[in-house]
Amino acid sequence: MMEELKQMQVELIKNEKMSNLGQMVARVAPEINRVINFIYGNLTTAEEYIENILTFSSRTRCINSSLSRRY
Repeated sequence: MMEELKQMQVELIKNEKMSNLGQMVARVAPEINRVINFIYGNLTTAEEYIENILTFSSRTRCINSSLSRRY
């Protein structure tokens, strides 16, 4: 009888832990999704910015190269 009670107590504790874990995941998952969606939603804009920076950098190097040949 005591062994059965101990086993039931162990099962109850295990179930409670699993329930708490499920609740925690349910709270954390939307936060993770929000961050992922933010990043994914801004990839196109980030790509455009990077292309602009690379173009600017390339043109600046060309201008510097032209100026240094003249002087």
